[in-house]
Amino acid sequence: MQQYRLAELLGQNALEFDQEVDSMRFYSHLPAEKKIASGTGKNPLLKVQQARVDASVERAAAMKRNLYPTIAFVAAGWARGAGVDNNDGTYHTDFSSGTHYQVGNYLFGLTAKWRISDSFEVGKRLEKLRWLTEENNRLYDQQQIELQRQARESEMQYEVMMEKAHIVPQQLIAARQAYAQARARYDNGLTDLPTLLQSFVALNQAEASLAIAYSNVWRAQLMVASARGDLSIFLDSL
Repeated sequence: MQQYRLAELLGQNALEFDQEVDSMRFYSHLPAEKKIASGTGKNPLLKVQQARVDASVERAAAMKRNLYPTIAFVAAGWARGAGVDNNDGTYHTDFSSGTHYQVGNYLFGLTAKWRISDSFEVGKRLEKLRWLTEENNRLYDQQQIELQRQARESEMQYEVMMEKAHIVPQQLIAARQAYAQARARYDNGLTDLPTLLQSFVALNQAEASLAIAYSNVWRAQLMVASARGDLSIFLDSL
């Protein structure tokens, strides 16, 4: 079921997905210990919030341009036909003679239009955008502080889980030795069955503790990658 789910997340057909996933590795191996670079700048949540801040600033800059006069380039041309022949002065009333343009003129210029009443509306919109920009900046700072806290907590959790994972194997070795000794005494008739079963239960608990400790290290490293916004921290350890 998890392989089908993985195929869905990878955008592949689950019926054709034949890649084997060794999920037991998380319970039997530790990720490679390496120095994790500090910083939350790669986190996509910060990038999204920063994009909102930039968008509000750009909207405010565009809104300020509405306070300036509107400048336009205008051009016009005129042409007129008189129906009078310029050569002999004869007058013609037919349509073709009237549409034969004889006099023309043109005009080029710039116009500037400024509506004073718009400045009040634009001013209110600018004030709204300034408050929106301030809100987005505060949300960005809040998001950054929260991610820094999550990053630090996840790093501490990762260090604690890694130290515990180094201790648990020693406990497993001791439990195996205790079970081997109890089994040897039981085989030679020096102890009873409840004592052997007790050492066997302790061995099972030590094996389960080792698997849990290893999986907790992987989970803590994934939390670090999530807080940092860099999934390669986790993927490079696979």
